[in-house]
Amino acid sequence: MIRIEHLRKTFWTADGRTVTALDDFSLAVEPGSLVVLMGPNGSGKTTLFRSLDGQLTPDSGLVIWDNTGRSVSALPDTVRSVRHVPQEPLELAFPDMTLAEHLLSVEVASHRPRFWKRGITKDRLDRYRAILEDYGVPNLAQAVEDPLKSQSVGWQQIFIVLLSALAGDLSDSPHREAGADLLLLDEPTSSLDEENAGLCLDLLRRLHREGRTIMLATHDVDLAMKMADRICVLRQGRLVADILRRDLNTMTADSLASIVAGAGNSK
Repeated sequence: MIRIEHLRKTFWTADGRTVTALDDFSLAVEPGSLVVLMGPNGSGKTTLFRSLDGQLTPDSGLVIWDNTGRSVSALPDTVRSVRHVPQEPLELAFPDMTLAEHLLSVEVASHRPRFWKRGITKDRLDRYRAILEDYGVPNLAQAVEDPLKSQSVGWQQIFIVLLSALAGDLSDSPHREAGADLLLLDEPTSSLDEENAGLCLDLLRRLHREGRTIMLATHDVDLAMKMADRICVLRQGRLVADILRRDLNTMTADSLASIVAGAGNSK
């Protein structure tokens, strides 16, 4: 699905220093895989995500989609519709809008603006309820006409993750094929309690089983061990370990933590 080739990205600090966030970073991501990115703060994970979704333009290198040979920066926004859920996903939301209005906003994102209220028909409400029921969140299905702020912070976060994942399915844009099934998640469970974190991970497992390609950044070793097809460890903007599931099956959480901390050896 994606080839990342020799990405380099630097930033200037307030005191005039240069910081290299990505340093000759290369990676090939297979369709339908769940890749976990690990590494200390400042290792380049978020910069990589922002380069993949087009928010940042690398100083050098390319992000190439599937077999087109085109870089992400050369594709129109409607094509490079990668779904990126940041570490604070509520930044993507509007608390006073209803769940249905959020769903409609992504459904019609590729069309001319229209009045959201006018566009929310009974048929759409029924369809949105059925989708949320199918994904195992009946409480959200029942609250589809309520404002997002009526839900707990945990449920708001879970809704935004699901909304981002469903965006490509809800939209009837003819340009969804190049990125609509790629979901980038930056620390998706870091602010959730144990129960809501479990619900979020169940949702991600469901999305993965459906064939979506997921890249997930986390510091949680146990989560990575349970979820990943592959773990990529970053340090100072470089890929320093690339661990496949067959190797994870023979590792302990302590040995993985040691690799992430820089004290161990990867296979």
